[in-house]
Amino acid sequence: MTEHDLALLERLRNEPSSDVVDADDPPAVAAALVGAGGRSLAPEDVAGWVAEAQLLRSRAEAVLAAEQVVAGAVAFERSRRLALVSRAPAGDETTPAPAPTEDPADEEDDGPDADRAAVRFSLVVLAFAQVGGIAVYAADGMLLAAAVPALAIVGVLAVALAHRRPPPVRHPEDDEPRSIPVERTVEVAPDPAPEEESSGSPAVRAAEAHLRRQLAAWKVAWWDRELPPADVGTWLGGPPSTTPATLVVTDPERRVDADLYAAMTAALPAAVRVVLVRARAG
Repeated sequence: MTEHDLALLERLRNEPSSDVVDADDPPAVAAALVGAGGRSLAPEDVAGWVAEAQLLRSRAEAVLAAEQVVAGAVAFERSRRLALVSRAPAGDETTPAPAPTEDPADEEDDGPDADRAAVRFSLVVLAFAQVGGIAVYAADGMLLAAAVPALAIVGVLAVALAHRRPPPVRHPEDDEPRSIPVERTVEVAPDPAPEEESSGSPAVRAAEAHLRRQLAAWKVAWWDRELPPADVGTWLGGPPSTTPATLVVTDPERRVDADLYAAMTAALPAAVRVVLVRARAG
């Protein structure tokens, strides 16, 4: 092994990142990297590894997108409930207000608007889920991924149409002011926990169901390869590891082009580096 190759190995040990290197003796450099804990990969197998890594990355990105949809749905439901509470009239000594038990129609003024807002948001969330399902169907032919969000959209529309309420009928005597007790107060309920929001909001339940489907698809993709499922967060990002797993591709004939190498390094997580060892020109 030449001095150039020895210096090259020293640099690869000190800088644990993916790289394309030119060596005087590519097989010897590759063997040294494999002896230090790396895994050898033949040039003809690189395309298969790229396809596998891209599929797993798409699954992980689908899980991350579904988690963001759930977070948005929970935040929207919390803000909607707080807005409804803030509209409740605060009692005082001089302000007349209809008694809640005698005028239920007034209590329900916000109900239809809130229901319509929830239906609209559910449809928006399911539309995102439909787009993701179509993408999964286009990637691996999973028809269920595209059909389930479509059925959910139809179900939400059917429920919304079935529960439309006619406008309340008001009577002349309803317009007469009624006195209220002095020092009347309105009790503000504490923020509902996420579990309570999930049980009461169709939008949150739909988002959580979509997340469960994406997590199941992520796990099945690993089980199909007879491997334990990796952590989604570590696959998608994070700082490079100080001791990454190393894939060593010995390519003295330069059969792996730059585009294929770039696709492989982009699809693999930061905890895996790819070292492409080529023959030194001249």
